[in-house]
Amino acid sequence: RDAEKKKNKKQLQKQAKAEEKAKKDAEKAAEEAAAKALEEKKQEEQRRRREEQKKKKEAERKVQEEERVRKEAEKQKRLQEERERQQEAERKLREQKVQEKKAREEAKKREREEREAKEKEARDRKAQDEKDRKEREAKARVDREVKEREKKEQLALHPQIIKRPSQPAPVALPTGLHPKQTPSGVSSPHVQIATPALPKAPTPARQRRASQQGSH
Repeated sequence: RDAEKKKNKKQLQKQAKAEEKAKKDAEKAAEEAAAKALEEKKQEEQRRRREEQKKKKEAERKVQEEERVRKEAEKQKRLQEERERQQEAERKLREQKVQEKKAREEAKKREREEREAKEKEARDRKAQDEKDRKEREAKARVDREVKEREKKEQLALHPQIIKRPSQPAPVALPTGLHPKQTPSGVSSPHVQIATPALPKAPTPARQRRASQQGSH
């Protein structure tokens, strides 16, 4: 019986050791599992944090990119507006220059037309004055020629026409030699001298002069 007891005791001890070992192994396994779980949880937490940081950075980059795009768009818009304002100013300046040039050309044209009109008026007036002068000179020349021709014709037709002799001056007589007054009805001893009268120009000469004037 002692041997059996010892055997049983050894078996119990062995069993107890095995159980103790199993217990320790279980505790160790539990600790390892807990540690593993904790490590996995820690790693998961780190992954989550890294993911959150990544997302946060991506969001920040996205916001920054959007801000950059917005600022660039505003910049391009300002530049475009500035270019448009510059182009509009240049267009208005060109139009103003064109209008000023057109106004200057129109003013020069009006000035030239007025000057040419004045010059033409002066030429026309000068030409008219010259024409009137020539007409007056021609008329005066024709009148002189007509008068000279009439004078020559009259001299040719009446060569006997002479100037009327002047009356002789009375001769002064000494005192006492004056003739006595004759009674009325008795003729004076002095002889009366008849002075011939100038004949009038014949009518045909006047008719010829009128016809010659009408022909001019």
